[in-house]
Amino acid sequence: MKHLAICLAVLAAALPARAGAPDLPPQARAELRRLQAVCPRFRVVPLPRAGELALDTRQSLTVEDLRGVRLDDAPPRMSAAPSAYEPNMRDDLGAGAPYVARGIAPFRLKHFTCEFSYGGWRNHQMFEYALTHGFSVLAPYQLSHERKQRFPPGTVWLQWGCFLQWKDFFRKHDIPWGRWDRLAESDALAKILESNPAWKAQSNAICMIDIEQASALPPGELRKQAWYPNDASEEARQTFERTYYLGFARHHTFLVEAARRAGWTSIGVYPQLFQRGWWEMINNPVEEKDPARDWQWSMLGIHTAPAQDVLYPDNYVFYWDARNVGYVLAHQDYLHRCVNTLRAENRRPIRPYLWPLLHGGSADYHWWNQMPLPVEDQRALFLFSLFLGNDGVVLWNWSGTGNHHRPRPLVRAKASTAHGATGAEQWPEIMVGREFSLRARGASRPTLFKRYDVVAVTEIDERGQVSFQRFATAGGNPNRHKRDPEQPVFTMPKDRLEPLLRAESEAVAGAIEGLALAKPLEYILRHGEPRRDPRAVERFVKGMPLVRHVKLGPLHVLATYDPNAVYGTRPKDEKTPPPNGRPREIVLENFDGVAGRALRLPADAQTRVFVLGEP
Repeated sequence: MKHLAICLAVLAAALPARAGAPDLPPQARAELRRLQAVCPRFRVVPLPRAGELALDTRQSLTVEDLRGVRLDDAPPRMSAAPSAYEPNMRDDLGAGAPYVARGIAPFRLKHFTCEFSYGGWRNHQMFEYALTHGFSVLAPYQLSHERKQRFPPGTVWLQWGCFLQWKDFFRKHDIPWGRWDRLAESDALAKILESNPAWKAQSNAICMIDIEQASALPPGELRKQAWYPNDASEEARQTFERTYYLGFARHHTFLVEAARRAGWTSIGVYPQLFQRGWWEMINNPVEEKDPARDWQWSMLGIHTAPAQDVLYPDNYVFYWDARNVGYVLAHQDYLHRCVNTLRAENRRPIRPYLWPLLHGGSADYHWWNQMPLPVEDQRALFLFSLFLGNDGVVLWNWSGTGNHHRPRPLVRAKASTAHGATGAEQWPEIMVGREFSLRARGASRPTLFKRYDVVAVTEIDERGQVSFQRFATAGGNPNRHKRDPEQPVFTMPKDRLEPLLRAESEAVAGAIEGLALAKPLEYILRHGEPRRDPRAVERFVKGMPLVRHVKLGPLHVLATYDPNAVYGTRPKDEKTPPPNGRPREIVLENFDGVAGRALRLPADAQTRVFVLGEP
């Protein structure tokens, strides 16, 4: 029996496999041949039948290998512009725009659906860039019909929002707000359909219904309500609870049905109804939660998911923390476990929402509120999301009337939190994009400001001199959440400081690089079998390096990433933090179910892709 001739030049003819072993589809062979042509140094690595295989970084594919490479044989292109965009909708930064992924040629994913939903001002030129670099669906914020025609063939348009205000509906029909049991008992669907609230279906478009107007009470809270039938029999109380949760589920499914009757053929709801969050996983670091014990999924999600055509969960992250990518992977794994409890005919494809900013986590103000994620995290998030069995991914953001392609304005404004703006105004806090050194007032030696450190402005005088403090972000989540008046103060002219700071849309470049890494192997990733990481929650909680795995026939595709190489140190429960950028090792025992076969993989700040072949 021969080993795979893994030099991909030989693969141009065929991939030999042992008798009875699954073969590769021709589309996968074609991908490997093309990858060899555009990246001659890349090789598929032969797997041993037993024993240990240690890989090194030279055997991986990274985004650096794809810069300047033709990624798509028929790349998407914009047609000639009929006229310039309005001044408030363009950025005019060209190749210097922060969202541009350096050296990445135009491409589009054909086996995954990637949506770009980034509304607000100054974004129309970014729309063009995204729709010619991986994304195929666009939320066309203020795009005219004429300008839509310029976008590449095959572009799909996204209509999103909510066409019904539920509080108004309850008021109009004399239902007390929050009494979802009454919604279940009423002829609400007929009344909704009579009012014909849904948007009229558009050609070449899909529909996402954003339903964030209310939440159902957990069972323990429901039983405390004055209108809960505490004096009824146990059977009657159980019937009431089922009715209440069915009513809340219907506030999703009724809108889906209204949209379907309006002619839409692809309908999804944001967000999804299941419960597996950051702190729950932190507090239960090993437990694999049973979806049957998740009240949101078992009482709501099982009713709402089958009504949709695609599921839109939110996978936002909250803190400046090296565990963010691990959290998203564990979160997505859990949703797949939930969906897989449904009968096969009721399961729906999943397209998670990723936001390139930090959510903040609470109504309290912290310096990291709505800071952009590291480019490295974004790259890993968008690639890994295509290793998990998802149908695609959504990038969502909103710039309002601001400009996300320049650093935050150095003006006093109301500080923003996860729950909106606070009442007090303050000078901004902005992330560093380029390293620089500067002496603090009264200091004898300069301080190094590293990329991703934060500048906290304290004053700007009439001459344009900016006074500021430094938040050193190395280590993930620093203890100092707010400004400390005792910290050193630095001063620099405004026109010198601004070019050193980060623009919020820079994270988009990382997302596009992640999609670009998927492009050479996208058929394999889409049609292969995702091998779920049984240690996903543990990797998140302990800040371990991350790995994902897809198998197609005799071929294994793995990706690794170590966020700690970006954030600087490991969490406190690990004793010996490595120097920034030094690879940590991932060991996979009994790889792919073969007893005694171990795989050792490096992980660092790069997202690395390895392709291995069975003997």
